[in-house]
Amino acid sequence: MVARIYGVIRYTGGEYVDDKRERLEIWVDKKDAGGLPYQDHKRVDINLFVGNSKYRSGLRSKPPKTPYVWICPDLRDTNSQKVSLARVLDENGFRKNDRVVLIVNGKDIRLEREL
Repeated sequence: MVARIYGVIRYTGGEYVDDKRERLEIWVDKKDAGGLPYQDHKRVDINLFVGNSKYRSGLRSKPPKTPYVWICPDLRDTNSQKVSLARVLDENGFRKNDRVVLIVNGKDIRLEREL
Protein backbone atom coordinates (compact mmCIF):
# COMPACT_ATOMS: atom_id res chain seq x y z
CA MET A 1 0.00 0.00 0.00
CA VAL A 2 1.33 3.43 -0.97
CA ALA A 3 1.06 6.27 1.54
CA ARG A 4 1.55 10.03 1.18
CA ILE A 5 3.24 11.48 4.25
CA TYR A 6 3.93 15.18 4.77
CA GLY A 7 7.17 16.41 6.29
CA VAL A 8 9.52 19.35 6.49
CA ILE A 9 13.25 19.84 5.87
CA ARG A 10 14.91 21.00 9.09
CA TYR A 11 18.32 22.42 9.96
CA THR A 12 19.89 20.41 12.78
CA GLY A 13 22.78 22.74 13.61
CA GLY A 14 26.30 22.91 12.28
CA GLU A 15 27.63 22.40 8.79
CA TYR A 16 29.68 19.87 6.88
CA VAL A 17 33.40 20.59 6.86
CA ASP A 18 33.98 19.51 3.24
CA ASP A 19 31.39 21.72 1.50
CA LYS A 20 30.04 24.08 4.22
CA ARG A 21 26.43 22.97 3.67
CA GLU A 22 24.13 23.11 6.68
CA ARG A 23 23.22 19.77 8.24
CA LEU A 24 19.65 18.89 7.29
CA GLU A 25 17.14 16.17 8.10
CA ILE A 26 13.57 15.53 6.98
CA TRP A 27 11.15 15.51 9.91
CA VAL A 28 7.67 14.01 10.04
CA ASP A 29 5.43 14.76 13.01
CA LYS A 30 4.88 11.53 14.96
CA LYS A 31 1.09 11.88 14.66
CA ASP A 32 1.45 11.87 10.84
CA ALA A 33 4.07 9.10 10.61
CA GLY A 34 1.79 6.05 10.69
CA GLY A 35 2.63 5.08 7.10
CA LEU A 36 6.40 5.16 7.66
CA PRO A 37 8.30 1.92 8.44
CA TYR A 38 9.98 3.28 11.59
CA GLN A 39 10.66 1.63 14.95
CA ASP A 40 11.24 3.56 18.15
CA HIS A 41 14.87 3.64 19.30
CA LYS A 42 16.17 1.87 16.15
CA ARG A 43 17.46 2.94 12.77
CA VAL A 44 15.35 1.34 10.03
CA ASP A 45 17.08 1.11 6.64
CA ILE A 46 15.18 2.65 3.72
CA ASN A 47 15.68 3.38 0.04
CA LEU A 48 15.31 7.12 -0.56
CA PHE A 49 14.56 8.31 -4.09
CA VAL A 50 15.29 11.96 -4.87
CA GLY A 51 15.05 13.20 -8.45
CA ASN A 52 16.38 10.40 -10.65
CA SER A 53 18.67 8.92 -7.98
CA LYS A 54 18.38 6.25 -5.32
CA TYR A 55 20.12 6.36 -1.93
CA ARG A 56 20.30 4.15 1.13
CA SER A 57 19.30 5.98 4.27
CA GLY A 58 17.51 5.38 7.55
CA LEU A 59 14.50 6.40 9.61
CA ARG A 60 14.88 7.18 13.31
CA SER A 61 12.54 7.83 16.22
CA LYS A 62 13.52 8.52 19.82
CA PRO A 63 10.46 9.06 22.00
CA PRO A 64 9.68 10.77 24.26
CA LYS A 65 12.58 13.16 23.55
CA THR A 66 11.61 13.87 19.94
CA PRO A 67 7.97 14.21 18.78
CA TYR A 68 8.93 13.38 15.20
CA VAL A 69 10.40 10.68 12.97
CA TRP A 70 13.33 11.75 10.80
CA ILE A 71 15.21 10.68 7.70
CA CYS A 72 18.88 10.47 8.65
CA PRO A 73 21.34 12.93 7.10
CA ASP A 74 23.89 10.28 6.11
CA LEU A 75 23.21 8.57 2.78
CA ARG A 76 24.95 6.09 0.51
CA ASP A 77 24.62 6.27 -3.26
CA THR A 78 24.31 3.24 -5.56
CA ASN A 79 28.12 2.89 -5.51
CA SER A 80 28.09 2.80 -1.67
CA GLN A 81 29.77 6.23 -1.56
CA LYS A 82 28.87 8.51 1.34
CA VAL A 83 26.82 11.57 0.44
CA SER A 84 25.01 14.01 2.69
CA LEU A 85 21.28 14.51 2.59
CA ALA A 86 22.04 18.25 2.50
CA ARG A 87 23.97 17.87 -0.76
CA VAL A 88 21.26 15.73 -2.37
CA LEU A 89 18.55 18.16 -1.32
CA ASP A 90 20.52 21.17 -2.54
CA GLU A 91 21.29 19.57 -5.91
CA ASN A 92 17.57 18.88 -6.36
CA GLY A 93 16.39 22.37 -5.44
CA PHE A 94 15.14 21.66 -1.91
CA ARG A 95 15.91 24.12 0.92
CA LYS A 96 15.61 24.09 4.70
CA ASN A 97 12.06 24.62 5.95
CA ASP A 98 10.58 23.39 2.65
CA ARG A 99 7.45 21.30 3.13
CA VAL A 100 7.76 17.98 1.32
CA VAL A 101 5.74 14.87 0.52
CA LEU A 102 7.09 11.38 1.08
CA ILE A 103 5.57 8.74 -1.18
CA VAL A 104 5.99 5.58 0.89
CA ASN A 105 5.79 2.04 -0.49
CA GLY A 106 7.19 -0.26 2.19
CA LYS A 107 10.83 0.75 2.69
CA ASP A 108 10.97 2.67 -0.62
CA ILE A 109 10.40 6.40 -0.08
CA ARG A 110 10.25 9.01 -2.84
CA LEU A 111 10.78 12.66 -1.89
CA GLU A 112 8.59 15.20 -3.72
CA ARG A 113 7.71 18.84 -3.32
CA GLU A 114 4.51 19.72 -1.58
CA LEU A 115 2.23 21.43 -4.10
